[in-house]
Amino acid sequence: MKIRYFPIIAKNVKNLSEFYVSILRAEAKVFDEHYVEIPIEDGFTLGIESTVSIQNRSGVAIAPSPSVIEFRVDNVDEEYTRLENLGINIVSQLTTTSWGTRGFSFKDPDGNLLSFYSDLCLRELPRAVFCHHGQECAGCVRSEPPVSENHDG
Repeated sequence: MKIRYFPIIAKNVKNLSEFYVSILRAEAKVFDEHYVEIPIEDGFTLGIESTVSIQNRSGVAIAPSPSVIEFRVDNVDEEYTRLENLGINIVSQLTTTSWGTRGFSFKDPDGNLLSFYSDLCLRELPRAVFCHHGQECAGCVRSEPPVSENHDG
């Protein structure tokens, strides 16, 4: 099973689709004022829909509600700088996690929480990230220490 489509119910379809086109560096397929598709990659499409569009196709009245969406990017540090330069309101700064990702979060104009992150090579992580105790232990997500400073990933 694969997720191919994720709809975001928008308060203003035009404004929200312009925001996503900007942050994702993608092109929008505008069908009408109530429905826009933004193809991202590998057959996945982000839909920006109005409540009218949802009701027309499903017969169900629905109100916009916040979503949380994460996007894996090649270089999260570059994306952080790019979005900061675009004036995007970043709500959490760049952080490296103990499970081997680095990312940050921001909100779209409708209040959806978005994250950009990159996977890190385990060998690039400092030992302190592998184990919060400063040593190998069974409770840590990543317990193997870095192997080499010269690892190319």
